[in-house]
Amino acid sequence: MIAWKWTTALPVALLLPMVVATADDNLDVFRMHRQLALADISPFQIERRAYTMETIDEFSRLVRFFPGKVVASGQTETFEGYPLLELSDHDGDGVADSYIYRPEPGGDTQHFGWMYDLNQDGRYDWVVFSQGTMLAKPFKLLITYYHTIDSNYDGKADIWVNPDPDLDGDGAVEEGVFAWLYDDDFDGAIDRGEFLGMGLSKAMPCEDDVIVMGCVITKEIKVGERHTLEFGSSIMNDLNAVGD
Repeated sequence: MIAWKWTTALPVALLLPMVVATADDNLDVFRMHRQLALADISPFQIERRAYTMETIDEFSRLVRFFPGKVVASGQTETFEGYPLLELSDHDGDGVADSYIYRPEPGGDTQHFGWMYDLNQDGRYDWVVFSQGTMLAKPFKLLITYYHTIDSNYDGKADIWVNPDPDLDGDGAVEEGVFAWLYDDDFDGAIDRGEFLGMGLSKAMPCEDDVIVMGCVITKEIKVGERHTLEFGSSIMNDLNAVGD
């Protein structure tokens, strides 16, 4: 038996009560509310970016409670030593919700996440990628995820979100605040950054073309840097190729 409830503020119409029933009943309820929530945030709207990310982040955490069924697999080159990419369906609608890169069938890995098709064109345009476990204030362990987004649906990532800002430099993550990096002109290079979440909307400082991110892992990044978005695009391309 599975019991769960929301931990993130969503519209009242989408809130789930505590559910204690059979696993099939829980899956049916989860699928219905997931479909409603995704319809509410689709297609991507830049002015709703924070709410959209909070919604996707929460559903990515919840879907882990339901076993997945592999619906597609293929060989990739994005992660050296982890060529096997498997896509799995967790909510029973026949469409893959999660992905995992493995060294071989059944092999251990830390390269996994979830994906979404917000404009419903059959191509994944929002990808969540596991970062790991971080220390958050006040002395709390927090599972964190990167997000990469194709906001103009051209098949390339143009937004990257880091989940580990440390605004006061004490080495602990600001839970609920995220570091957004934008490619405003869609040329594949990062142009600016923003701290967003928990009522905060603040441009990242930029000095001599260096964006000060202040994250636990990434302290700064250069304006014009391409590797981050190329990495996001590579995962997105893998998912769409294997999912076809």
